[in-house]
Amino acid sequence: ASNPNDRVQLSDLQSLLCATLQSVLRKMQPNDAPLISDPIMQALLQMLKTSTGKASAVQEDA
Repeated sequence: ASNPNDRVQLSDLQSLLCATLQSVLRKMQPNDAPLISDPIMQALLQMLKTSTGKASAVQEDA
């Protein structure tokens, strides 16, 4: 994200991805959660590493 508009769009997209993930996880069966917990956590950590700003909306959503 090179310009401010790109950074805003990236942040918005990441926030939407977090909200979607949250919705999907709520609908999962409890015994399925351990099967995907590691890949989900890795993806979230990667997304948080790439987010910009001091108080990123993505970090608040996650």
